[in-house]
Amino acid sequence: MTEDTDARTAPETTPTATLSRLIRRVRARLVDDPLLCVPFLLAGVALSLIDELRRHDPVPARSLVGIHRLDFSLELVLIPSGSRGVRRILGGLTDLQPRLLLWALGLETAALGIVALAGYLTLARALDTGWSATSAGTYLLYVALTTGVFWIIGPLYVNLPLFLVMLWGPFVALWFLGLVRLFAVPAAVVNGQSLLDAARWSNDAVDNREWAHLALVTFFGVLLWLAELLSVGSTLISFAVVGPLHAVAVAVVSETRTVSE
Repeated sequence: MTEDTDARTAPETTPTATLSRLIRRVRARLVDDPLLCVPFLLAGVALSLIDELRRHDPVPARSLVGIHRLDFSLELVLIPSGSRGVRRILGGLTDLQPRLLLWALGLETAALGIVALAGYLTLARALDTGWSATSAGTYLLYVALTTGVFWIIGPLYVNLPLFLVMLWGPFVALWFLGLVRLFAVPAAVVNGQSLLDAARWSNDAVDNREWAHLALVTFFGVLLWLAELLSVGSTLISFAVVGPLHAVAVAVVSETRTVSE
């Protein structure tokens, strides 16, 4: 019996054991099928190029590289993704000429579409599910609803000085604990469920394992924070590393829920 099979059938005990089992299965899947890394690797290359366009076009933008060296910044990511090296300044979009405004919005839309495509392709392969226009469209809608606004104005961050992390940690954990129930939604959507059904299904999939999944989401957030500390290649590395890990973890949680039914 293989390690992956053991992970599917072994009883779950503590959150630590559950998390350890999830990590082992994610690692095994990526080792067995390295092609799962390709969509997000290509997305990282494309989004690195888009970052360069943002840096050099006349639309106001702000570099994120190295800005969190003194603060701990934990990003809550609801979809498999990475971090960007450059973000638009929202106030700078208000007085733009129509041509530049269309350019800026078009670039952000293209970037969001690349993230959605990479996540959809990775999840479809990990779940061994065929592609369909309906599920792809629903996944794109979910990405837009959960990430689209934050993609422009900035992601959902917990950005605290290091000495305040321990003080506010319990409140942040409770906040994340509620949102982490959406962790498996992307897998359910790729499998053809509607957004409402996917949310219900994800809630059931995460039920009684919230702390393990919270630790997993926190781990991804820390990896994104570490990537933003890099002076070069932060976008490429974050997408190439965190994107596949997150997507395969979502697939593993989905399979765990399916096996237990």
